[in-house]
Amino acid sequence: KLSAAIEEISGKTLAQRTPVRVAHRRADKVRERRIIECSLLEYDGDIASVLVRAQSGTYIKEFVTGDEGRTQPSISAALNSSCEVISLDVLDVSTGADKLW
Repeated sequence: KLSAAIEEISGKTLAQRTPVRVAHRRADKVRERRIIECSLLEYDGDIASVLVRAQSGTYIKEFVTGDEGRTQPSISAALNSSCEVISLDVLDVSTGADKLW
């Protein structure tokens, strides 16, 4: 079920309302951000390791948790279950400078 949910979300565009955790310092608006790739790396019981490549400005924690419905779709919504981020590692940041115009 987890693998199918993650596969379904890969390539989707999210509607992310300003997260609760930053609402006191950011404008409350809905931002569209794209999940470029989402894949399940490891899964053991209740713990999963997921690789996410996303558009700049995507709130990854909220993509996982759903942030009380403020981010759609989310991994939590796809699973119809509560999810939380235990650890978040940024592996790469692309500047877009490698693109040819």
